Amino acid sequence: MLLVPDIDDRNYRFITLSNGLDVMLISDPKVDRAAAAMDVNVGYLADPPSLPGLAHFLEHLLFLGTRKYPSENDYAQYLNENGGFSNAYTDAQNTNFYFEIAAGALDETVLEPALDRFAQFFVDPLFDASCTERERLAVDSEHTKNIQNDDWRVQQLERDLSAEGHVFRKFGTGNLTTLKTKPESEGIDTREACIQFYNAHYSSNIMKLAVLGKESLDVLEKWVVPRFSAIKNISITPETFPVNPLGASELGKLIRMKPVKEAQTLMLTFPWPDTTDIYRKAPNKYLCHLIGHESNGSILSCLKEVGLASSLRCYVSHGAKGFDFFKIEIDLSDQGVQEWENVVYIFFQYVEMLKKSEPCKWIYDEVSVMSHLSFKYQEKIDPSSYCSSISVCMQLYKEHDVLIGPYLMEDFDAQLIKDLTATLSISRFRAILIASPENGTDGWLNAPWYGTEYCVFDLPSGLMDRLANIEQNHELHLPKENPFIPQSFFVTPENSEDVFEHPLIIKDTPTTRLWFLLDNKFKVPRTGVTLIIKSPLVYASPRLSVIAALYCELVMEALNEMTYMAETADLSCNMQTAVEGIVLAFGGYSDKLEFFVQSVTATMANFKIDPNRFTVVKEDMTRSHMNFDTENPDYHASYFLSWMLQERLWTDQEKLRELDSITLDDICTFYPLFLNPAHIETLTHGTFDREAALRLASIVESTLSPSIRPLPVSSRFTTTRTRIIPPLTDVTYRRLLPNVENTNNAVLLYFQFGAASRETSAKTLLLDQIVGEPFFDTLRTKEQLGYVVWSGARFSTGISGLQFAIQSGKSPREIEERILAFLEENVPDLLAKMTNEEFQKHCGTVAMRLKEKPKFLIASSQLFWNEITEGTYDFDRLEEISEKILTGITKDNLIDFYENFVRAEGKGRAKLSIQVWSHQSFKNIGEFADGTHQSSGDRLIVTSDSHVSELRNKWHLCSSGSTVRSIESLYAPRVLLEGQNEGL
Repeated sequence: MLLVPDIDDRNYRFITLSNGLDVMLISDPKVDRAAAAMDVNVGYLADPPSLPGLAHFLEHLLFLGTRKYPSENDYAQYLNENGGFSNAYTDAQNTNFYFEIAAGALDETVLEPALDRFAQFFVDPLFDASCTERERLAVDSEHTKNIQNDDWRVQQLERDLSAEGHVFRKFGTGNLTTLKTKPESEGIDTREACIQFYNAHYSSNIMKLAVLGKESLDVLEKWVVPRFSAIKNISITPETFPVNPLGASELGKLIRMKPVKEAQTLMLTFPWPDTTDIYRKAPNKYLCHLIGHESNGSILSCLKEVGLASSLRCYVSHGAKGFDFFKIEIDLSDQGVQEWENVVYIFFQYVEMLKKSEPCKWIYDEVSVMSHLSFKYQEKIDPSSYCSSISVCMQLYKEHDVLIGPYLMEDFDAQLIKDLTATLSISRFRAILIASPENGTDGWLNAPWYGTEYCVFDLPSGLMDRLANIEQNHELHLPKENPFIPQSFFVTPENSEDVFEHPLIIKDTPTTRLWFLLDNKFKVPRTGVTLIIKSPLVYASPRLSVIAALYCELVMEALNEMTYMAETADLSCNMQTAVEGIVLAFGGYSDKLEFFVQSVTATMANFKIDPNRFTVVKEDMTRSHMNFDTENPDYHASYFLSWMLQERLWTDQEKLRELDSITLDDICTFYPLFLNPAHIETLTHGTFDREAALRLASIVESTLSPSIRPLPVSSRFTTTRTRIIPPLTDVTYRRLLPNVENTNNAVLLYFQFGAASRETSAKTLLLDQIVGEPFFDTLRTKEQLGYVVWSGARFSTGISGLQFAIQSGKSPREIEERILAFLEENVPDLLAKMTNEEFQKHCGTVAMRLKEKPKFLIASSQLFWNEITEGTYDFDRLEEISEKILTGITKDNLIDFYENFVRAEGKGRAKLSIQVWSHQSFKNIGEFADGTHQSSGDRLIVTSDSHVSELRNKWHLCSSGSTVRSIESLYAPRVLLEGQNEGL
C-alpha cells in the first residue's frame, strides 16, 4: 500500500499500462490547478560522442508539433489559454517534461485535451525540419546565457577533468558548434540523429508518468490509459556505470579555478558508491548531518573560531546509476584562501574523530524523527513541481515508497556507516580551490566549453605528510542532543472562536501592532511569525544601510550554532534589512517556537561582536556587492528599473564606497540608536492561539528594548513609494554591462498604467494573459531573439504596469525595435481578431488564477504580510479583481486601454526602457558617454546616473499605502489598545 503523509487528503492510484509504463494518478477534488509530468530514464550521458547536447536538443524539439497537433505552438497556446505553462529539463540519465494548467470548473475537461497533446510527444512527434535551425539557436542561446555562471563552469570542469574515456565527461547542454558546425562538417544530419536517438531511447518501459487533477481516479485512468498506452515499448534496460569517473589519475589533485564572481570556495570530492538501492538505511543522511553540522564541536565551528571560513555544505551528488560523489564545499575567508591546507587538515581531523567513534543510534534517530515529521506534515506544493518530483521518485523507489522514499531513514546500520566513513580517506579525494589567483593566470589552461581558466597540481607533499599523521583536535566532537526537537503537535480545532478569514489586530499600542490569524485550513502544527522593526535610521543613508546590514549578519553569525540546531528541527529564522527597518521572520513547529524567538531576540539585544567574525562578515559583504557587476544583463535591467521607480534604493556601488571605513564600534553604537524611536509590527499565523501570540509580542518588545520610544504616528505605517511616470514620457536609460566577458545584452520595456485600482489591475492582468504567449512564441520561438524572453504585470505600492524583457546577443537597438514592432503590429491585430468567446476564455483563466488558494501555510502568510507592509490591508483584493474581470471588462474596454497606454500614439503612454549593453555591442562608447542626453523625436536617452537622478526627482511619488478600510474595522474582539489618541 502506498504510504502517504498524514495530512494528505488526496487519493492515489498506481497503475502499469500494457506497454510497461508506470503511472501515478492523483485525485484532489479541492485542487484549482492540474498537472502532469513524464520522466524518461535517459539523458545526456547517452549522447553520441559526435553530437554533445543531442538529448537536450531533442527535449526542445518535442515541444514543437506532433502528427495529431502539427502547429508548433499548439501545446503552448492551449496551456496559456487555460492559465497554464510547461517546461522540461535534461539531466545525466533523466529527461523530465511537465505542465500545469487551470483545473477548470466542475463541468469542464481542461486537463483531458492537455493530456492528449502531452501524450503525443511520446507517440508521434514531428521533428519539424523548419524548427530544427531555430531550436539549435535556442540551445546555443541557453548555453551562452550560462557561460558566465560559476556553477555551470565548475560542474563542467569537474566532468572535463574526470577519467579519460568515461561517459561522465560529456557536455550535456550543447551549442551551435556541437549541433550544427561540427556535425555538418562531418556530414551528420542533426535532425536525423535526433530521430534516431528518440527511436532508440524513448521507450515506455523506462518512462514514469504522474497526473494530478480534480477528477476522480477512475476518470483520470480513463483519460490516461488509451493515450499513453500508444507509446512504443522497445524493452530498454537503463545503463549502469559501475566505475566511478574519479580514478587513481584524478585523485590526489588540486585544481585551481578562476571564478567569474568574487568567490572563495574549497571543494573536496570523494568517489562514492550509488546508495539508491539502500534508501531505507540512508547512511548518507547520517554522515552529511554530522560533517555538515554547524554547532559547537563541528568542522565549521572550528574553522570560524580561527577565522578561516564562513559556511560549509556537505551532500552526496548523484552522478549516474552506479556511482555518486561525496562533496564538501567550504566558503573561505581571505585568510582561509591563504591557509586552505589547514582547512583540509581540520576536515580530516573531524573525519578521523568519526572513524574512531562508534556510529550513534541516537543521532541517527534524531535525524530520522525529523525526516519522518517532514513527511507526516508535508504540505501541498504547486502541482507541476509535485508531479515532476513524483515521476523522478518512481524511477528510484519501490511502488509503495514513491512518496515517502526521500524521507525514509529507518534501518540503522552501524557497520555500513563505518565502512562508508572509512572511504573518506586522504588517498581518495581531490580538491578544487575556486578563488582569484594573486599572481594572475599565466600558464593556466582554458576549459573547452565555458572558457574556464584553471590549472591542475598534485596535492602538496607537505599537506599529505601532515594528513598521514593527523593529531587529535579536542575542539572537534559530536553534537549534543537537539533541544528544539518538537514533542507536541497541536492543530487548531474547527470550532475555535478565534478563527478569522484574514488577520485581525489583537494589540495596538504606540510601540506595537500585533496581527493575529489562527489557522484551521492547512492542518499543520506550525506557526509563522514575521515582524518588522520600523526605524528611519536603518535606511537613512547608504552608510547606515550597510551598518544595519552588517548588524543583521553579525547577529545571525552569533546565533549560528543555535539556529543550525533549530533548523535541523524545522525551525527557521531570517533577519534582514528593508527600506522601512529590520525584518525578522520565524517559522516551524509551534511547540518550540516561542523558546526559539526568545533566544534570538535575547542575542540581538546582548551579543558581543567577535572581531574575527566582524572581519570575515565584512569580507563576505564586500564580495557580495562586488559580484553585482558580474550578474547577467537581464538582472541589471530589472534592478535599474526598480532603482528608477522606487523612492529610495541605494546601489551596490554606493554601499561599497562606505563599507571599507565602517568599524566594529559603528556596529556597537547602532543597536540602541535604531530602536529609539521605533515601532514593531508583527503577524502571527498558525497554531499559536491569542494568548501565545500576545505573550510572544511582549517577549519581543521587552527583550529588544524595555524602554523603546515610539515613532511619531505619521511615521509608523509609511511604505516605500513608487515614482509616477508622466503621460507621454518616452525615456531610454542605457547602461554598459560591467562584465567585459559577458557578450549578452538586455532590454526591459516598462509601460506604467497608473494607480492599481480594481479596474486597472484587471486590465493589466488580462493584457498580460493575452499577450504573454504570443510575445514568447514570436520573439523567442520564431525569431530567436534570445533564450531569455518574458513579459509580465508589475505591481508596486499601488501602481500597475506591464513589462517586456529580452536577453540576447543581439544589439539592444534591434531588440527594442522588435519588441515595439510586436506591440505596434502584432498585438493590435491579435486583439481586433479575437472573438468574444476567446476573450471570455482569457477572462475566465485570469479570474480562476486569482481565486487560487495558497497551497501551504507560509505562502498564505506571505500574501497577508504583503498587504500589511504595503499599508493597504486589502485582504480581499484578488477576489474582487477576479470579479471585476468576469463582470466589468469588455473586449472594447481592453482595446481602448491598450491604445491609450501602450501604442505609440496613446495619450496616456508612459514608457521607460532599460537597455544594458555588452562591451562587444557597445562599440561606439563616445556616442553614449556619461553625462550626455540625446533626443530622438520625443524620446529622451539618458546615460549617466546623475541625469537619471535629476529625471527621477522630477517625477512625483504615489501615495503611501492606500488603505481600503479603517483600522478600527480590523480590530479583533477583545483587542488590547493603548495610547490611540496621543499627538504627534
